[in-house]
Amino acid sequence: MKPAGIDTAQKILDIVEELIQTRGYNAFSYQDVAARIGIRTASIHYHFPAKADLGRVVIERYSAKLAELARTVEAGTSDPWRILSSYLEPFFEFADTAERICLCGALAGEYGALPEDMKDLVAVFFAEHEAWLARLFTRGLEAGVFAFTIDPGVLARAFFSALQGGLLVGRAAGGRAQLDACVEVFKALLRGK
Repeated sequence: MKPAGIDTAQKILDIVEELIQTRGYNAFSYQDVAARIGIRTASIHYHFPAKADLGRVVIERYSAKLAELARTVEAGTSDPWRILSSYLEPFFEFADTAERICLCGALAGEYGALPEDMKDLVAVFFAEHEAWLARLFTRGLEAGVFAFTIDPGVLARAFFSALQGGLLVGRAAGGRAQLDACVEVFKALLRGK
């Protein structure tokens, strides 16, 4: 049995994650969250005394979910193409929605206005994903599955930046064509074309 309040805290986090992905961190208030759930703002303050606390926990939870996805995918296959395809699924899911983008991509757009501990978590998120992609690209290259000639770290940084940019531009353009184009270009680079 869950302790009292856990469900409310999870609902708050779910709503805040969605609001950041669709509006941005600075474009919602505790009142917005309370109205969506049907609770008083005092209930939110009980779980998350300050908005920065709420933002920090949402980033940590989001980062943990994507890290777990990467571990699960790698445990299920050693094929770099399958691992990459599975890794990309959440990004394509975002692109298929009208408004949602990667949480940390949304926060990067507001980076200068974020509390310091949130800035640090966003920077760590990007660094961890770029490092993970660089390791995947290196393994694929060493296995002879990939044939690119660019430094794996540089390719990973460019690839991850393109994913984030494709989501952002796709939001404005009303579709996933930008993300699809980015992924196809980078798949061609991975093949050595």
